[in-house]
Amino acid sequence: MPFILWLSWTPSPMHSPAHPQAVAEFLGGYVALLAALGIWSRLLTRRLSSLNLNRSLARFSKTIGFARFAILIWFGVGVFDLDWAKFIDDHFGAIRDWPVRLPSLIIGTAPAFLAWIGLWWAQFPADRALKEQNIVSQLDEDLPTHAPLGFWNYLIANLRMQLLFILVPVLMIMLARDVLSLMLWKTKLADPNGPAEGWGMLVAAAIIFIIAPDILTRVLHTQRLPDSPLRERLHELCVNAGLKYREILLWRTDNNVGNAAVMGVVPFFRYILLSDLLMETMTDKQIEAVFAHEIGHVVHKHLLWYVVLVAILMLAIMGPGTVAESWLSPRLPHWVSKDWIEPVFSLGAMGAFFFFFGYVSRRFEQQADVYAARMMERQRPLPTPPPAFSPDMPMRLTYDADTNHVGEYGARLFGSALYRVAVVNNIPISQWNFSHGSIVGRMEHLREMSMDPTRTTRFDRRMFRVYATLIAALFVLTATVYVVARHMSIMM
Repeated sequence: MPFILWLSWTPSPMHSPAHPQAVAEFLGGYVALLAALGIWSRLLTRRLSSLNLNRSLARFSKTIGFARFAILIWFGVGVFDLDWAKFIDDHFGAIRDWPVRLPSLIIGTAPAFLAWIGLWWAQFPADRALKEQNIVSQLDEDLPTHAPLGFWNYLIANLRMQLLFILVPVLMIMLARDVLSLMLWKTKLADPNGPAEGWGMLVAAAIIFIIAPDILTRVLHTQRLPDSPLRERLHELCVNAGLKYREILLWRTDNNVGNAAVMGVVPFFRYILLSDLLMETMTDKQIEAVFAHEIGHVVHKHLLWYVVLVAILMLAIMGPGTVAESWLSPRLPHWVSKDWIEPVFSLGAMGAFFFFFGYVSRRFEQQADVYAARMMERQRPLPTPPPAFSPDMPMRLTYDADTNHVGEYGARLFGSALYRVAVVNNIPISQWNFSHGSIVGRMEHLREMSMDPTRTTRFDRRMFRVYATLIAALFVLTATVYVVARHMSIMM
């Protein structure tokens, strides 16, 4: 989002120099926010014996969540109103007129990303205190315990998982775009800011989107999951699902994160990750259930549907957004600056994207939950031993491909895996997540489905309607953009 806001700003040919006081106000706003949160966090850690510490930590955690959005909003204010973009444009020297965007993009968005890093500094004492307090509950659950990370390891872990994981592919796309623009500019084969640049960036983005998982396995600290009976069973799950992959990886997080992930739309660059804490604290069956959840994301092609969602946003801006902006511009009151139309529309588009992304993402998580519960149901233990049973024989599992509903066994097994994820990650099971919902809500959803097989069928129909709506929106908005572009060409 900071990248989008920064690229939305275009310098005026006759703009006045940046006002130092406005720039100082912009940067000072971030300093004040981080100082206030840092002081609050450190005061909380001195009240470890307080009975209402958990409630205070919950309030602090929510405030940190709001602060992440506040940093983004304040960045937009700084770019469009407090002369931060002008300041960077004024001080770029010789390369200011080159057809490159990456240097200014990195420097221009640095305050927002540094402020997010500052949030980790602010919340570190409270986060460490919460983890120390939860060691007792982990012992009660008979789970292995580890000392919380020191600050620098905590900072590096967050950099890997929360920033570099996203920034590296985006910066690679911008680097490819700049290299192409420089080549076109030097050779004069085409306008570096014309259609060739746009098509070149699109091709670069597609290539990097495909190969990025291979790069991200190095950004995240990963290694091949060692050979074991568990690995063989995980491979069998992939075979049963018809899923091809490059590798199953152990994700080293210094036992700080209990999670799993899948990356890659092309089998050669597809990796399935299981974190060290997840492997250490879950039973083999629970690990298989979490692994099946990740398989569900691939089988249902959720990553490609996210691409469709982004395309819908871009088409909405190019089509209906352009029409709305051209209609609104001449109707604004004289005291409203027209310079604010573009940033307001950009913020509105991002707000709409967040809303729809959250809605779709929660549905995708439910669908992956349902897939995992179904797969575990198909591999439920036999209700009775085989006739030739002997104590030395391993327990056999069924694989009933015709079982197409969420049963009690599958719902209970995957629900237990979800609960364990919450425990090892210090997440309250009732805490609602923007992109995943709440743990207790997901567990209850599966439990209700297991009580009535027809609910699984109804859920499948709802997901079909979600996909149909996305496809319909894609086609309608594509047609709208074509009509708008044709109308504008006629007017010109």
